[in-house]
Amino acid sequence: MSLTLDYNKFATTLDSVSGVNMHSAKTNYGWFSWDGDNNPFCQVIEYEYKDSDGDQAQYRSWHMETSLMKQNQGLIVSTKIDHIRGGVEKDDHIILICGFNAAGALVVAQASVQITSDSDKNLTVAPVTLAMAGSSEKIDNLVYDQIAKKDFDNAGRNTIAALVQANILALREAVTA
Repeated sequence: MSLTLDYNKFATTLDSVSGVNMHSAKTNYGWFSWDGDNNPFCQVIEYEYKDSDGDQAQYRSWHMETSLMKQNQGLIVSTKIDHIRGGVEKDDHIILICGFNAAGALVVAQASVQITSDSDKNLTVAPVTLAMAGSSEKIDNLVYDQIAKKDFDNAGRNTIAALVQANILALREAVTA
């Protein structure tokens, strides 16, 4: 068996998360070329997230990069998520890295948040492992908890933790052995 990441499953799972409204979900599962190039690493999906408090923000998830470990013993998936704030020079950026074992189960996740206009608000979450969480299904909760502790002092930015959690959930569903 080979570990794989189904990009379309990622998109449909993300779109099914409560509060997520994918733009153009009916076309190519929401994926489109950000710069007009057919390079797969320039493919993005854009969506709005609105939480239960009414805070909302626009996001862009980039086509993931994958690294398969020797003898198919695991898969590392990394992606960039943009918190769209009115131009590339104003957007906040999140780097999400997830590791999966040979069975396709999530075993580690880490996120870094770059706040473009205020580097004092930047945050790198310590890696959350399966041993810490107790199960793959709880890793995203622990990452969420670490990000949610940070006061980004902005309603739109306070949705970042939930969006990282949603992206981990979507990756967890999209990786199979």
